[in-house]
Amino acid sequence: KLDKYKTLLLPIYQQELNSKTIRSLEELISFLISVLNRQSGKQFSEFFDFLYTISKTLQISKDKKIRDLAKVTSIRISKTMDSESIYLLTKKWKELERNYDENDLEEQARKYGISKYDDYDSVIKKLLVKLEERSYEHFSELLCLGLNPSLVEDLKIQGFIQNLTQKPFVIGEENFKNELMEFINHRIMVDNMYVQKNLNFFNDNLKKIYELLVLLNKSNEKNMDFINTLKPDENGEVKLSFEDLKLKFKQLGEKITSLNNQIEFTQSLEER
Repeated sequence: KLDKYKTLLLPIYQQELNSKTIRSLEELISFLISVLNRQSGKQFSEFFDFLYTISKTLQISKDKKIRDLAKVTSIRISKTMDSESIYLLTKKWKELERNYDENDLEEQARKYGISKYDDYDSVIKKLLVKLEERSYEHFSELLCLGLNPSLVEDLKIQGFIQNLTQKPFVIGEENFKNELMEFINHRIMVDNMYVQKNLNFFNDNLKKIYELLVLLNKSNEKNMDFINTLKPDENGEVKLSFEDLKLKFKQLGEKITSLNNQIEFTQSLEER
């Protein structure tokens, strides 16, 4: 029976009891009376109120495990609670302390400049700052993708993109909207100039190709007229000067060569 009652005592009293020789219930009761006599009634009441306040305060903790256990403690704690109830509550708190592991969370938090010793307000403020910075980084990346050369490189735009990549927080500056619109308009102007130059190039060359085709067609018509003037003899044969025929083919070849050169010129990236 003595062992049964000993196990109901708080560990601190169990240790004290083990240092004494207790052989009967009367001796155990005497020990307990001496312990109670050592307790000051006022001090005990103040300590209980203090403990209750701590328990209530822990109920607003941001950690659910601590909050739930503090709520249970506040419900069960009382000035008349027995040793077994105190022991069981103590055991639960020690178990929570032993199993409380936030190493993974602390490691992740350190990446954002958060120490495990930071208070809750400090952690939230740091996270909000990082969230704002990440938002700037995300939007700056999207803006840079939209400003990248669509048709032609531009040093002015490249400088703006580089600065925005290195300092994404400038998005939050008051004048950034006007500056961005200026570069968007510049991007449009640069692309339009490039398109216009290429359109002019192709337009001029299409005109030249058309003119060469007209000349080639006229040369062909002349050759056909020449052939139509030829009259065969009684054997169905015609006499034709070799030099005349050679000259006509030479002239035709020159026109075809000119047309081919003009087409190759149009396809040349260097010339464009």
